[in-house]
Amino acid sequence: MLEVRYLLLVWRSRRQNQFNEGGMDSIRRELSWLYSRFYGTLLVGMVILYNFYQYLNILIIIMQCYWVPQIIYDIVRGHKKPLSWRFIVGISVTRMIVPLYALACPYTIFNNEVYPALPSAPNSAEATLIVCLQVAQVAVMWAQAKFGPRSFVPWICLPHVYNYYRAVPAVQDEELGAPECVICMNDIDLSETHDPESRPVITPCDHVFHAGCLEQWMDVKMECPTCRGELPAMT
Repeated sequence: MLEVRYLLLVWRSRRQNQFNEGGMDSIRRELSWLYSRFYGTLLVGMVILYNFYQYLNILIIIMQCYWVPQIIYDIVRGHKKPLSWRFIVGISVTRMIVPLYALACPYTIFNNEVYPALPSAPNSAEATLIVCLQVAQVAVMWAQAKFGPRSFVPWICLPHVYNYYRAVPAVQDEELGAPECVICMNDIDLSETHDPESRPVITPCDHVFHAGCLEQWMDVKMECPTCRGELPAMT
């Protein structure tokens, strides 16, 4: 129930502009499509578990790799801290409880009396593998947060990265004077500065902000404060 609510919050935040423009009809249409995909995936998963029950041990290992899509997403989008560590650790621990109980505990409800017995249970080796797999995934996410989401990926495999520190177009400097950061409402110094927080950064839509201001803004919304256009991650 909690994860479904979290899914709804993420889904709504990514489509805020679409809802503002489309109204309630757009919200109902997108919401019905979201629930259709969610329950459709849930139904397909139940069918797979029922028909491949003899391979349940392998399926459990595959299902414990749920952080891999997040790791790949962070590499592609360049997000350093997409999730809080309380959420990551909490989800990792709670999702291990049932598999470890079923595989590591010699006396469980999966004994053919209440529920069907699991194949090859108890299995301490697979339980250890699940713990190691979770630790490895969390360690990779920690390394991404500390050293950068793409720090361990060969440069030849990296997607295109937008340069926020490219030169500011001359027309903004000559005709409009010093641009104003609409986040803090202060002028932006386009001269060379050694303060990383005050360095001018320019978005793909050619709007200029202070580096520190835009980073704080992007922690909340990945859209331009001026035109609401989508912004790539700042790496």
